[in-house]
Amino acid sequence: MALARCRECGKELSTEAASCPHCGAPAPTSPSPQAPTPSAPAPPKPTRWVGAAVTAVLLAALGGAAYVGYLALAKSESAGIPGARPPIAIRVGDGSPQEIQPGRYLSYTVNVPDRTCTLSGRVEGVSGGNRDFEAFILDDDNFRNWSTRHQAQGISSGNVVVWTPTTTIRGPAVYHVVVSNAFSVVSPKVVAIQATVECP
Repeated sequence: MALARCRECGKELSTEAASCPHCGAPAPTSPSPQAPTPSAPAPPKPTRWVGAAVTAVLLAALGGAAYVGYLALAKSESAGIPGARPPIAIRVGDGSPQEIQPGRYLSYTVNVPDRTCTLSGRVEGVSGGNRDFEAFILDDDNFRNWSTRHQAQGISSGNVVVWTPTTTIRGPAVYHVVVSNAFSVVSPKVVAIQATVECP
């Protein structure tokens, strides 16, 4: 006869007994203590290269997201995002007629911000003599040279009746749009100038 232990009181009893003679609890059905159930094998540990690959993918995704965010910020200059630069438009002249005496000139000063900008517009001789004039776009140094009758470099219209310049200017710098009647010794000229400097 085999013996087993009672589940309730822990005392020995016969495996053939229907209940424990000491406490009356039902007897165990097997002659030996219950064997543990085999556990499932542990999953294999990932190798180091899998962890490195996952890390690389996450870093690439973060880098890509940062780059896309940078591009969106760069393109949204006018969207009111802090740090974004709004576009700037600077008017040069208003199109109203201006008289220039013989041997004199008109000068419009333009303060260009730290950007690459486009200056475009129209200058037209309205009256006086042949209505011809000469116009220039000069940076500050070259304007000082030109206005003291020294050699200067810039953009020149030559003697014309109508001039429609379009040019790129870079800041930060001071530029001058000059309309000159300096070549005339007798006739005053009336000109109209209207231009815009656009800085995205």
